[in-house]
Amino acid sequence: MNYSVVFKGEINSVYSKAQVIQGLAKLFNKPATFIEKLFSGKQVVIKNNIDLDKAKKFQHAMEKLGAIAEIVEVDNNVDANEKQHQSDNTDNLSMAETGATITESEHVSEPDIDISTLSMSDAGSIIVEAAEVEEAQINDVDFGLAPTGSTIVTAEPVAEPDIDTSHISLDDERH
Repeated sequence: MNYSVVFKGEINSVYSKAQVIQGLAKLFNKPATFIEKLFSGKQVVIKNNIDLDKAKKFQHAMEKLGAIAEIVEVDNNVDANEKQHQSDNTDNLSMAETGATITESEHVSEPDIDISTLSMSDAGSIIVEAAEVEEAQINDVDFGLAPTGSTIVTAEPVAEPDIDTSHISLDDERH
């Protein structure tokens, strides 16, 4: 059984489109302008007529870079015109060699924060003095527990609702 790896331009929400394009360009050794064409929204066959293990490797490599790829079973009865349409500009895609750097981390410059006026206390020293808290005023009325089964609160009477049920019947009148 043969399979194809297809891409519809969908990406994982954790990644930006630019990150995915950059990663796929390095993965497939193609310029970013070529990879951008894969984001047309149409289904593009990335690799065609490969075994399932190789298809899973392509899918996994693409998903690690944020691209959502699908594996589909190849229909061997597709005519030659359809096969040509599916593989336009993608048959020559190949994966980068093992160990190749696919994504590079961006250099983030150190923030410009003036810390010249800061100092450090010795280990174990009290940094913030505890504020005095006024003692809570608690009403010291004698609290106790009512015996089991006692009525603690008397329920107020509720007026009975006026509901007319005279038209309701339990007889089956569907003859």
